[in-house]
Amino acid sequence: MKKGNDIALVQAPPWGLFSPPLGIAYLASYLEKKNISVKVFDVNVALFNTAQDKTLWNFERKDEWNKAETFDIIRDVFDREISSCVDRVIAAGPEIVGISTNQNSLLFSLEFARRLKQAGDVFVIAGGGGCLNAHERDILRRDGVIDALVVGEGEEVLYEFIEKFKNGVIASPMEGVLLKGQRDTELVLRSAPPNLDKLFFPTYKEFDLSQYGSPFLCLLSSRGCIGRCVFCNDRFYQGRIRLRSPEKIVEEIEYHLINNKISNFSFNDLLVNADLKHLDAWCGMIIKKKLKVKWNAQALARADMSAELLDRIKEAGCEVLQYGIESGSDSVLEGMGKLFKAADAEKVLCLTHDAGIQAWVNIIVGFPWEMERDFQETVSFIERNRGNIDRVGSLNTCNVVFNSYMMNNKEEFGIVLSEKPELVEISWHKGDNCDTLRKERALRLKSVLARLNLPLGQDNLFVVPGRTQ
Repeated sequence: MKKGNDIALVQAPPWGLFSPPLGIAYLASYLEKKNISVKVFDVNVALFNTAQDKTLWNFERKDEWNKAETFDIIRDVFDREISSCVDRVIAAGPEIVGISTNQNSLLFSLEFARRLKQAGDVFVIAGGGGCLNAHERDILRRDGVIDALVVGEGEEVLYEFIEKFKNGVIASPMEGVLLKGQRDTELVLRSAPPNLDKLFFPTYKEFDLSQYGSPFLCLLSSRGCIGRCVFCNDRFYQGRIRLRSPEKIVEEIEYHLINNKISNFSFNDLLVNADLKHLDAWCGMIIKKKLKVKWNAQALARADMSAELLDRIKEAGCEVLQYGIESGSDSVLEGMGKLFKAADAEKVLCLTHDAGIQAWVNIIVGFPWEMERDFQETVSFIERNRGNIDRVGSLNTCNVVFNSYMMNNKEEFGIVLSEKPELVEISWHKGDNCDTLRKERALRLKSVLARLNLPLGQDNLFVVPGRTQ
């Protein structure tokens, strides 16, 4: 096979559809700045655009991609399209193919790697969210069709690996890399890059932007989190907060305004307001430069969010802030490790509404310490603040995710985990607090939302976890 590009980057389905995948966009821009030739293939959107049944990408059907019996059907339905995508990747002549995985794309990634190996002489690397947990890495290493895993933020690691590969060195150990044949105990994680400005921002020039459903792009103003939420594993994976300089954030926005003719953005930060001075600085630059943009982001319901700052955020183009409120009970909020009380959340929702910004909230029911009275406090919180809430972004029952504080300290919460953990979430019980009770509460809350005419984005009530009590 004639060699062409150094690496082909592949986005495996299922994934988002309305904007190019941010992960491989960052990788592509970084590698190209380092003089690595890159070709990008968004297999996710390619399959979606040819699919007759597009509901396979709906949130409530995500588990069908990671269960053998249902994935076999999906694979057969898309057999021709998958082979066509493999052929296009091989035709680009890469020496390495990097597949961006997530917890629901593991079986697809294996199938794609298997076909790549059958079609050409390529070295296959998997990276992304699907490589973060040991049990998921075990799945990806089935059959030996994937040659290496990149664990953690991949820009610097992947570049260094490619340079070694080009020099014929692929057997030496590397931080953040797990080679085929190595045991999981041999994995040494690499420290996350402290200076995000050195990673360069995605230009998205490798993507056909017309293939996506909405004219917006994803941005990052930071990586990491200041939160301590016990049910979340993002802090474990992304570490302490790291901020991009305000100048680089605005430079990226200006680039897309000029080169991609796009003015709508979604910030993928875990919290866009982790540092209020930082947020104020780059919003101030947008205002000073009179950039006409619209954007949304996730935010923390901080007690020190002022009306003046929210007005400034609005002037800088913010249309939606999505707050992880989770509960209206101070007892539950404290147990969750939240950095605010219910009264703080009420104040922030009011100020956000008064600033003309839509306020979306996320809710979790059935936390281990949640009693019926706590649940009723959440119901009362939503009813009391209906005028300041525009949408419930997500309503979830409380399941345990791998490498969260709850999972790693289950005795502290008095919970008993399922013997059959799911890929992403693990069922649990604590006395009467079991899957059935949590689902019943969530359904009651859905009825309240319907009565209040409050829109709901998504829920996890379709999930059938492992063994319940």
